[in-house]
Amino acid sequence: MTESDQNRFVCAAPFRMSRGDFARKMLRFWGLIPGIVLVTIFISGLAVGLFLDIRYLIVSAMAVFIVLPMVMMFLYYYHGLGKYCYFNIVDHNISIKKDCLEITMYFHEEEVNDCGTEECERNSEKLIRESILSINYRDILNYRVFSDSVIYPVGRPVAGFIWLPLSAFDDIDSFRKAVSLLSSKLNSC
Repeated sequence: MTESDQNRFVCAAPFRMSRGDFARKMLRFWGLIPGIVLVTIFISGLAVGLFLDIRYLIVSAMAVFIVLPMVMMFLYYYHGLGKYCYFNIVDHNISIKKDCLEITMYFHEEEVNDCGTEECERNSEKLIRESILSINYRDILNYRVFSDSVIYPVGRPVAGFIWLPLSAFDDIDSFRKAVSLLSSKLNSC
């Protein structure tokens, strides 16, 4: 990255979200209500199955174990692969512009070598392809604070979230400055 690129980004270096944290945040945003419904169905089927007839327990377990994978697949395809959500798990950096939030994603591609030797393969350089995504400030909802990050949900008709971790910043003051700058942009819209 050049010096001018570093000055335009909020964080000093690109960052990414771990897969497990990504799944937990998706479940927290969009899977809470289906999870509560499935747990309620299973517990009521368990209670009725123990006291009345075991078939109720079997039917409720079948409903849960058939519906649960479908809910997880729906969350993954509808939300996780959406363009306002998937960028969190690739290397990216955030720029706060005048009228939009700009996310620059970095995709690493290996250069193709025809030599076929191990030494040649070790010396092959990785090419970096950039992709830029812009999110209008009007689409971003009120932020949610967690112990190690701040998350800005992106509203409908598109759904997603912007993850801003404390670990991506050099110190806590730069993190506070970035959150207050982004919040002031959101409040001015």
